[in-house]
Formats: sequence, structure tokens, C-alpha cells
Amino acid sequence: MRSQCLLLSLLPVCVVLWTVAPEVESQTVTSREFRIDYENDQFLLDGEPFRYVSGSLHYFRVPRVYWRDRLRKLRAAGLNAVCTYVEWSQHEPSPGVYNFTGELDIIHFFQLAQEEGLHVILRPGPYICAEREMGGFPPWLLTLHPEMKLRSSDSNYQAHVQSWLNSLMTLVQPQLYGNGGPIILVQIENEYGSYFACDYDHTSWLRDQFSSYVGTDAVLFTTDGAGDSYLQCGKIDGVFATVDFGSGTNVSAAFHAMRNHQEHGPLVNNEFYPGWLSHWDEPYQTVGTNQITKTLDEILAVNASVNFYMFFGGTNFGFMSGANYGSRYEPQLTSYDYDAPLTEAGDPTGKYFAIREVVGRVRITILNSIAKAHEAMKNDDMSKDEVYGDIEGCCTLPVNTQPKTVSRAQGVPDFHSSFLPVIMWEKVSTPISISMGPGYLPLPDLALPEITAKGEYGVVSMFPVVSLLEDEVKSGLGTPTVIEKYPLTFEALGQSYGFVLYETMVPSDIGDPSLLDVKTIGDRALVFLDKVLKGVLSRSRNITTLSLITKDNQTLQILVENQGRINYGSRINDTKGLLSNVTLDDSELTQWKMTGFPLSSISWLQEQNTKNLSETLLLPAFYRGEFQLPENNNSTLDTYLDTTGWDKGVAFINGYNLGRYWPKAGPQVTLYVPGSFLRPYPETNTIVLLELEGTPNNLQVKFVSEPNLGNTNYSTQKV
Repeated sequence: MRSQCLLLSLLPVCVVLWTVAPEVESQTVTSREFRIDYENDQFLLDGEPFRYVSGSLHYFRVPRVYWRDRLRKLRAAGLNAVCTYVEWSQHEPSPGVYNFTGELDIIHFFQLAQEEGLHVILRPGPYICAEREMGGFPPWLLTLHPEMKLRSSDSNYQAHVQSWLNSLMTLVQPQLYGNGGPIILVQIENEYGSYFACDYDHTSWLRDQFSSYVGTDAVLFTTDGAGDSYLQCGKIDGVFATVDFGSGTNVSAAFHAMRNHQEHGPLVNNEFYPGWLSHWDEPYQTVGTNQITKTLDEILAVNASVNFYMFFGGTNFGFMSGANYGSRYEPQLTSYDYDAPLTEAGDPTGKYFAIREVVGRVRITILNSIAKAHEAMKNDDMSKDEVYGDIEGCCTLPVNTQPKTVSRAQGVPDFHSSFLPVIMWEKVSTPISISMGPGYLPLPDLALPEITAKGEYGVVSMFPVVSLLEDEVKSGLGTPTVIEKYPLTFEALGQSYGFVLYETMVPSDIGDPSLLDVKTIGDRALVFLDKVLKGVLSRSRNITTLSLITKDNQTLQILVENQGRINYGSRINDTKGLLSNVTLDDSELTQWKMTGFPLSSISWLQEQNTKNLSETLLLPAFYRGEFQLPENNNSTLDTYLDTTGWDKGVAFINGYNLGRYWPKAGPQVTLYVPGSFLRPYPETNTIVLLELEGTPNNLQVKFVSEPNLGNTNYSTQKV
């Protein structure tokens, strides 16, 4: 039983809602069909009106073993769909080599979603943004075609896209709704109206490519900002258009912009932001719960569909976080927590429960003029919703929150009645008209998620192993050294991620001091003379020169880090490395040796002995520590690696690349460690750090049970 009281001025009616479970009549569906009824501005699912409340959850940001858990938590919140991008770079790491297995088994992800009662909204790109490296594009595109114009009619670009879509969409076809699968919508490109190219020939070509695979088995759509300038270039003829906007937006104005370019069809906000992205060296971004639920209610009140971006953010494991470029280069955090309703570890927040309450509300209209949405509540937990004033009484209305109905008194789909109010115990003759709609979405009969236990595994000592600049490391972890007159980019060297070491000799006729000038760099460089660190160059801070005191025949070494390719805007052709010739006191330096460190595997390090804690290594250097989980617990709990005291680097655990840490810049201090990456007692867990710039005196890290993303106050209690 659920109830709700409504307080009315002059009209002493308190509406008490109670739920009635109708008898569900069996329905035989001969064919599966999802389509748009433009005449009535609605989606139709097997002939019945349909709307979705979806949540974005990217399979590539969470370990496969947690997919079902995260999907079930979406469903428990009342959502009926999940939305995911497909990341081209992960599935085709080199030209013509495809991977759809293991952590990239998207078919398994779709099947789990269907088993959990969720439809799927697929966003296969080929460009996805998503705050991922190069917006999801494989960097080898720039290796093969350095001048390629991405997201355009460039023939080289379209040839690679066509090959990729053939591999992907052939696999996806059986998962489309019309073929028995869960996929109801497939997006073409992504926010194309925000891109400078505005190439209608290209978007029409993409439409034809996708149509050849999707047909009528799902609906093709686009997503763009809720403004005329975005929709002007983003909308594609013959393709359903949606918009995106966040909390606090004027909902009517946003959908009005959509109507200017698409007169009919269901209203959709396909990216509603319950949080926001964060960069290194900037404050952590949050969005308040109240403004989210208010805007959500306004969206649902006009019968619109909506997708939360993100409902669960997850983690940019490895080197896959991207970057933005506003007034400067801004690399993304390793964490993609996003201040989402589910935390990076999949725990529900106060925001989660507040959204669930809105999704499950029942719609009531009083006096044919007051339209509001109300939660059907338990009789012993009655609340009052003040509409006009302060005189109250009570009446009881049955509420059917189930998707199926029958024509019986105990199963009422849409309810309308009139009540005779009583004021001061006197009868009056004016009835009150109260009508009740079917509500937003019925809440599933699933247990509400709780915060999971985390492992507090304590302190681990990190023992020195070897300096990155040693020759043995080049042979053990590096790519074959290339020698050229001028420095080459990562892409020209065929390297996508990680680091490249550039080395040359200092000329004999250099002044004292001398000025090193690297006019263009991507993205951050450590400068050494004979393996001794002399300073840092930074794209983010526009530091491209360094004063040096040199000696004849010294070796100048520049270790360049790719901090993430730009994922949004006109700069996505984002090459890495030394991007210009290098000068020392205006003398051009030549004859460069280049060795790459992609760090896709660090197994060689496991064979190397550690040194005593008292020994000092020249940075950058590798450090290794070992630990066991508690003896009395066979489970491997999620935990967080606290990197306090370390400066900047990359962390690995049992061979898994957890991602970049940079507590010196912040705001993120801890790295999320999934329990699935750990080994149970009595096995040994191994942690490796590549520290670039500075270590704590005690050479220790700590595994803690709470994240530290910088001024983050998780609201994890139910509201």
C-alpha cells in the first residue's frame, strides 16, 4: 500500500494514494517492432506508446564481472534502458585487427542488459567524445594519414569508417530489437552540430551506411545541443533528432529548439547531466541533487524521454582518459566518477534515490488546472504536498502503477472522479475534480542497492627497482630505437599511448647558461642532462623553454608523456611528442634517438630484483611492493590506492594499469582498485609504480576504504 496527502486551500481534500496490482492479461506479440509515431509525437513499442528513462553506463569503464551488478542497479532505480558508446580504438587497436572478446564482449553486455529488463540505446560513433582518448578514434588513423580530416568526407577517413562499421554492425544486427535483441535506438555520429566541419555529404553518407545494417529493426537518431546552431549542422535528413541539456535549463526553450528543426516526434533529452567531468589541476565538479530532480520532473512532465549522462561513470583505466582544449590544454582525470548517481565503485548515492523517487511518481490533476507529479507512498509514511493553502481533509484514491491493466474496479489504469469537500464539517455542493494519469514509469520489484564493503588493506612499502633511463629498461620495456635527423611524433613512430624518450648530444659551442626551446609539445616533458632531471615543459601551462647549464658532449634527454588526446572540438587531430624542431641557444638540435615506452605490458619488471629501501634511484623510476589480503577473508573487496606523498606517475596492480595518478596537481588523490583485480589470500598481490617526479620519504602507499577525488562529499545515504 502506498499513500500521498495533498493539502488544498479552501478545498479540504487530502488525496491518499494506494496501489492496486491489476490482473495482467496475456498478450501475444507476433512481431517485435520499435518505431516512431510522428503523428502522435510518441515512440511505439510493439504498437503500444512507450517512453524511456535511460542511464549511460560504458562497458569499457567497468570490469566485465561487474556489468550485471551495474545494470541491475540501473533497473532498480526505475530506469528501463541503458545507453552505451562503442569505442572504436579499443575494438580495432591496429588496422584490420578486431577484438570483441573478454572485457570488450559487447554482445555479452547487450545480453545481460536484456536479461535485466533493460532496452539498449547504442551510440557506435564512429566518433564518441566521451572524455576518452581522441574521442574514441584509434590513433593509428593519424599514423596512416597525418593530414586526414576526421569526421568529414575525406575519402581515407570514410574508407576506414566503412571497414569498421562493417565489422561492428554485422555483429550488432542480431541484437537489434526487430531481430529479438534489446537495441531500440542507434545513434549516428555524436553531437556533430558542435563540430566545425558541418559536412552534410558526410552525415548523409553515414546515414546510408547505418541504414543498410539497421533497416527498420531499430530507430536511427542523432544527438545535439539544444540550440539552433547545433541542430543546423547536426540534424540529418530522414533521421530522428534529439537534444541534450543539463539541470537548470529552461526545458520548454530546449525542446522548442528541437521543434524548430523537427516539428513532430517524441521529445528526447538524450544527455541529461546529473554530474559533470573534471580535469587535472582543477576543482572537482559536482551538480546539486535538488536542481537535478526539479529539471527531471519538468522533462518527464511533458512526456519526454531522457537519458542520464552519466548514471554510472566508472574509470578511465590505463591511458584512455582524454582531454579538452578551452583556453588551454586540460587533461581528464583517471576517475570518471562524474558525480553520478552511482559512484565510481557502483555505490548508490542520495542522488540515486532522489532520482528513483521522481521516476516512480504518479501524476495527478486537480480542478483540471493543477498538474503535478506525486510519489505513491506507504500509508504509515504519509507526506503532505501543499498546493494552495492550509486546510486539509482526506480521501482515498486507488493507484495502478503496473504497466498492464484490465477493466475492473480493483485495477484502474487512469482514474477520474469527483469528490464533495467538507469544510468545518459542513457539506457544500461544489465537487472537486481529480484525475490521475499512469505516472512516469512503474518501479520494478527489485531490492534497493546498498553501499558495498570496501577493503582497507593498509600500508605497503614500495621498493626501488630500476630507473626508466637505464639501457636495460629500454631493451626490456622499450620499442626498438629509431634514429632520425629531426624528432618524430608518437604517431610517426607508430605509438599510441605512454611515453617516448628523445635523446641527442649537446653541441660544443653552447653558451652558459643556454636556453632550450621546444616550441610545440604534446603534452608534458621531463628534461635531463646525463639522466639528471633539470626541469619540466608543459603544454597545459604553456612552458616550452628551459634554462640549462650544459657541458660539452652531454646527453640531452627529453621524456615526453602523452597525457591524453583531445576528445572534443576542432583539435581532435591531436598528435603527441616533440612537434617542432628543438633549439638550444637558437642552434637546431639534430640526430635524435627515439625509444617508445607504451607500457602495454610490464611483465619484464617482475623478473627484476628490488633494491633496498635506503637506495636512491634517479627519477623517473619503477617501484614495486607486495602484499596479501587478510587471512580470514577469501573475498576480494574493492579498495582505493592512496598515492599521497607521491608526485606523478602510473600505477599497476597485478599487471592491470590502474591509470595515472597526480596528487600534486589534484583533485584526484586515490585510484579505484576493483576487487576483481586482486588475488585472494594466500596469493601475493603486486603493485608497481612508475614515479616520474618525486617520492615520499617513506616510500609507502596505502589501500583505503574511501575515495579522495578532491573536496568530494559523497551523499551515500538514502533520501
